[in-house]
Amino acid sequence: MSYREERVKINSFSSNCNVDDSKYSLQEGCYISTNTMVKNGVLRNNKGLKILSLPFSMTSTVEAQMPVSSFSFQKLWHYSYYSVYNKRQEYVIVAFNGDGQLCYSGVFVHGGYFPLVSLNETYDSVPSAINFRVQGDSVMGFVFEGKPLVVWYCDEPIYTVSTTPNFKSICLHGDRLFAIDADKDNLIRFSSNRNPLDWTKDVINSDDAGSFELNDYKGNLNSLISFQDSVFVFQDYGISKITAYTTSDNFLATNIYSSSSKIYSDTAVVCGDLIYFLCDDGLYSLDGVEVKKIDLKLSTYFAKNQDDANSCFYNGKLYIACKLNYEGEEESEHNNSLIEFDIDNHEYNIIKGFDVCSMLPINDLFVSKLVIALRDNKYLYELTDEGNFIGGVDIEKEWESGVITLNSLDKNKILKDVYIVSKYDIDLIINSDRESKTISVKGKDKTQRISVNLTGKEFSFKIQTIKDDLYVENLQFRFMVES
Repeated sequence: MSYREERVKINSFSSNCNVDDSKYSLQEGCYISTNTMVKNGVLRNNKGLKILSLPFSMTSTVEAQMPVSSFSFQKLWHYSYYSVYNKRQEYVIVAFNGDGQLCYSGVFVHGGYFPLVSLNETYDSVPSAINFRVQGDSVMGFVFEGKPLVVWYCDEPIYTVSTTPNFKSICLHGDRLFAIDADKDNLIRFSSNRNPLDWTKDVINSDDAGSFELNDYKGNLNSLISFQDSVFVFQDYGISKITAYTTSDNFLATNIYSSSSKIYSDTAVVCGDLIYFLCDDGLYSLDGVEVKKIDLKLSTYFAKNQDDANSCFYNGKLYIACKLNYEGEEESEHNNSLIEFDIDNHEYNIIKGFDVCSMLPINDLFVSKLVIALRDNKYLYELTDEGNFIGGVDIEKEWESGVITLNSLDKNKILKDVYIVSKYDIDLIINSDRESKTISVKGKDKTQRISVNLTGKEFSFKIQTIKDDLYVENLQFRFMVES
């Protein structure tokens, strides 16, 4: 029996995964990759988390690590306002904690702790929140489902606007607040154009508050987003567009999208010229008129229950905390993955192993961070370029190929050698339809030749490491193929 030599070369690793298509069509392309990323074709370690550090003052870049809190964090927001007391602009992280209380900490002069907004107030649901202005002051409004609007100006005590209806979700569009009525789910209310806290007037005047019904039967009305010249209503199975003129109380509501998959409204976020949102079957974008599915090739991994999913936009990247069903693993109860998606080139990578319950982009003065809260965790974290978790705790990094057949399913093959440049220690796991071999590759700055001698008709491989660093390029497999 005669054999001929054939080589499979990976001069440039691919970043995006593909679990939707057949593994056979991928060959040496990426099937699934977690906690890795690709830079200039080189396989590198992905980003990680460390405990959040913040500067001591607005004039010092020296940072101090935030200490452990006495409570966990459920939701994070950003709040900036001019303090009359301090005579300067203040920048604040506001949080809803696991004890049902609102708390806050300055981005600068933070003191390392989160005092409560009110010692006497606890709430039984995670609110939606918004920044707007009342009589020239920047305030935060909180909507706890089924309750009137709660308003906080940081120099003053928090208070409830008892004259407002009970709300479910709220957004600011122009000079008006728009909200979903909690008691009548198909009702959209809007505030006075002159006073965003005035929802009670019933006078025929373009500046007055009012309401209108949205009856397109696409499930519950869940959230509102102001985008371009309109307000978009995200429902369980549809999206409606409200053409809202700031100088008029005449509004035109039209259904622009109907979905057969559930829409997770908590993931809807404005990213430049598009709104992105997650459905049961994957990621979608909305340009204000048309909805398109983003072909991530991950549809079969997305779990059907994404009620914990959340997202944010930071430094040109969309971050989606969600639940992925990995092969051979039990379905996670909560989020287990964070997808980093580049909105310009649609490249993405997956950070696996974190249950992210809330994310907050901060871009204040010289501070630029993505702050992350983990479920039932009493620390806040920040995304880092180091592929580890909490100062050196290793996380597993993995890149898996498709099935390599060298265009013949019936021919016997022998994988003789592997040539690889790996600067750090890795495990190279090679599988054939007959046997499997794990090779421990020691890190070197030059090409290594590794003898394998693995037989079979089809092959796949996996690069794996729990080390902090990863750097692999110029991977090449030398086969002898039956003629």
